[in-house]
Amino acid sequence: MKRNKILAFVTLFMVTIGFQFWVGCSAYYQPGRNYLVSGEYEQEGFGLYSYILFTENPDKNDSLKYAALLSAYLNKIPEVNQLLKYVSSDSINNVYLPVMEDPYYINGLNDSEQIDTLIEIYDYARAQAYLNKFEEDLTYGPYIISYNIPLSQAGNIKSKYLLQDLSSVHPEVVTLWVDEFLKQSSQEAYWDEEYLRNFSNDLRNAIAIAADGLKSTVESLKWWEENLPAWITFN
Repeated sequence: MKRNKILAFVTLFMVTIGFQFWVGCSAYYQPGRNYLVSGEYEQEGFGLYSYILFTENPDKNDSLKYAALLSAYLNKIPEVNQLLKYVSSDSINNVYLPVMEDPYYINGLNDSEQIDTLIEIYDYARAQAYLNKFEEDLTYGPYIISYNIPLSQAGNIKSKYLLQDLSSVHPEVVTLWVDEFLKQSSQEAYWDEEYLRNFSNDLRNAIAIAADGLKSTVESLKWWEENLPAWITFN
């Protein structure tokens, strides 16, 4: 029941800000989702590379957050192969989810079953290897990271990346963070100082708007705003 409430919130928010999101992305990198299967590597030639990275299988306390994040991933981002029919690869932000096997068979499952399957077959070892390329202590997560080349080809990464730490984000607003993160990473110079200031402001505004009428969210908004710098890293 609680998971259904979270998923309903995700769907509602998709309707209310979806148009604004796509307009904001249309002139830059459009996000497309893709699975990064164990033993395979990222496709080359894309304008930007983003990754949904988990450090470990979520426990009971984090299961709703991971479910909200994966639901947003599945429902808010079109498949890369579909997007390539209309958009050139250098205009796409290829958003990867590392998995142990190709989850082609999940299309016939409902949303909850798809999420459970993706968590079960997620490639935690590869995700940790990618996180180790950054100098920061990335211990908990989940994280969303964007970089201008495939992480499999990168050495130690010190600059020009965008990282979002969702470890302390409430499940009910995870979809807001996904939206704003993808909007920001869609900019050609996503690390530019002006864009980053706008990102922080847009994120606060989006949370404030969505929080209206949600008691738990309203009560926690001030705390979230105070901790925002710890959740988002611009380098």
